[in-house]
Amino acid sequence: MIELDGSYGEGGDQIVRTALVLSIVTGKSVFIDIGTAGSITLLLQSILLPCFFADKEVSLRIRGDTDTKWAVPFYYFKEVFVPRIEQYCNKIEVELVRCSYYPKGMVKL
Repeated sequence: MIELDGSYGEGGDQIVRTALVLSIVTGKSVFIDIGTAGSITLLLQSILLPCFFADKEVSLRIRGDTDTKWAVPFYYFKEVFVPRIEQYCNKIEVELVRCSYYPKGMVKL
């Protein structure tokens, strides 16, 4: 497993793109510790498309916030976004362990 420290710099999309490339090139799992109370729905929107093209099942465990400023709330993501995007892939399951709100953060999904 490759571990990336996402708290370095802005901790946004670039760390996700880097993790995806490392995983594809090495064939290893990647763990990203963002270290902030970031929006899990924004993260999911950026990584779902590459997951559709994976050769095997992809499982994600994400920690962050379910409801933040300028991001889709978790339940909208689950009840509206996921059903729409499922028509392009085999199956998406989203399970919320507990809600969390910015700035505290650190929900598990």
